[in-house]
Amino acid sequence: MSDYVYWSCLGALCEFLPLPENRVTLADEKDQYGLPVARFSYSRCDNDRSLARAAQSVMEDILHAAGADEVITIQRYAHLVGGARMAADERHGVVDRNCRSFAVPNLYITDGSVLPTQGSANPALTIMAVAARAAHHLIARAPGGKASAGATRRDGVRPRWPGLRGGRPARPPAVRIRRLSRRRSGWPGRLGKARTAR
Repeated sequence: MSDYVYWSCLGALCEFLPLPENRVTLADEKDQYGLPVARFSYSRCDNDRSLARAAQSVMEDILHAAGADEVITIQRYAHLVGGARMAADERHGVVDRNCRSFAVPNLYITDGSVLPTQGSANPALTIMAVAARAAHHLIARAPGGKASAGATRRDGVRPRWPGLRGGRPARPPAVRIRRLSRRRSGWPGRLGKARTAR
């Protein structure tokens, strides 16, 4: 640990191609409950391998040019996605553009598995956007559509839609705080001083 302050770390974000043979299927093997277990098929094509090699080479060159005495390369992969890909039809994917399963009615999948490829960066914001889009789709499909968020159902019960005000999604608190702080203080560094609008 004593030489920790002398280390530097570089990382590359490479987008691998969404190969059709990379998929999750059901195997012939059964689990303890008699259900088929998942079979994961994953491989990288020549383009993927070339991209990773080129990124590694550039990063090692940068470290050596900076005077590194020792360079350690760790090949790791994160944010693997695409196990339930979004597609136009069931021949090419698992869910439609609204994240609704082609095979199981009213099953919605709203995680990273619907993304055909990881992109070249962390997919968290994209996953949140896809989940929000699916939620809006579900709300629009509800009896009366978006207007029903403030209406009363036939049985007299007012439906409750989490995160909705007047049929529209409420902005996340962080966004509201940022907008208030800019208006009041002029710069976002004083974010903690602003009060959340309700």
